[in-house]
Amino acid sequence: MKTLLAILLLIPSLSTLTFNVEARTIMCSYIDNPNEINNFEIIEDTAEEISPFGLKILYKSVLFENDTYTLKNSSGAMNQKRSWIINLGQEISNLFIEEDSGELFKYEYRCYEN
Repeated sequence: MKTLLAILLLIPSLSTLTFNVEARTIMCSYIDNPNEINNFEIIEDTAEEISPFGLKILYKSVLFENDTYTLKNSSGAMNQKRSWIINLGQEISNLFIEEDSGELFKYEYRCYEN
């Protein structure tokens, strides 16, 4: 009887739970050329970047802490590994690109949440 009562009390509370996962969209513009815009859609622990040239890049590792996203483990960009540190609080971000040759490049961006 107690089990039945517990189940009856638990069902209404479970119905109020929603598992609504909203995507966060972020726009980043390159500081040296503000017309060069990268767009991101972040859902839980993955992200998709659309480059200014239409290239889709998937990030399989997304961390969020203190208004800062860290995107790693990219796929979709030929001959390079990409990672981002996007600080929404300061609206300053960095793109790091490592070429297959081992060369490392850093680019600064301004990023805003849409």
